[in-house]
Amino acid sequence: MEKELYVKARDILIYNQDIQFNQLRKLMSDIIDSYNLNKYIKDVVIDNDYEIARYDIKDRKILINFDNIKNNVEKEMKETEELGNHILIKLFHYYDTIIHEIRHAKQQQMIEENDLLLSKIHNDTINNMGIYTLLHDYCPLETDANFEATKEVDNLLYYTNNIDNLVTINKISPYIIESLLGIYFDESEFIIPAQVFYGFLCDYSIFDLIASLNLSLEQRLRYGLNISADEMRNIILEKEEGKPLKKILFTR
Repeated sequence: MEKELYVKARDILIYNQDIQFNQLRKLMSDIIDSYNLNKYIKDVVIDNDYEIARYDIKDRKILINFDNIKNNVEKEMKETEELGNHILIKLFHYYDTIIHEIRHAKQQQMIEENDLLLSKIHNDTINNMGIYTLLHDYCPLETDANFEATKEVDNLLYYTNNIDNLVTINKISPYIIESLLGIYFDESEFIIPAQVFYGFLCDYSIFDLIASLNLSLEQRLRYGLNISADEMRNIILEKEEGKPLKKILFTR
């Protein structure tokens, strides 16, 4: 994504004291254009019947409960007076959410372009919607969207110099690390999200496909696949040193 879009996101989501839906919608439209996803996202609309947001595959729309998101932001901001925390709260409610849903549209594009792994995951998901509902966060479609959203929050902070030096590294790191790696822990027990999801499906055939693909660390994190203790430790240490995710993950 262009640096100008990160700056625009900063101006709308951080420096703007009273965010309006039409402003968020315009930002999303610009991001959608930058990703060439207009075929897959025809509109962005308010839908107060859904808790936060969702991508409607059939109608190719992103539906957002804007009031609910705004109320959650205001509630959390009242609980802390620190400006740095206010910035991260806004980013992880607004920016993380819109990138997450845009990623679901990108997934549809990749599926239509015959991405074998994503197509397999998508088919397994739509054929087992009960399991998907039960284990929503462990589904590889969701871990992928979460990964993309976390990466883009990190990029925004990096390209806007940590929101003009208002957010310190020691505040950024815990948010990013928890968003990226938190899914691998359940009550402090290490788990592999994709194996949990497919375990409930009683179908491990996807792992034969995965084994043949020789996936990178980035790809394994995207789909909630196995990462080693050393890889996890290195991510945490390097992030605490202030390195952006793109330098931690994408050079391996």
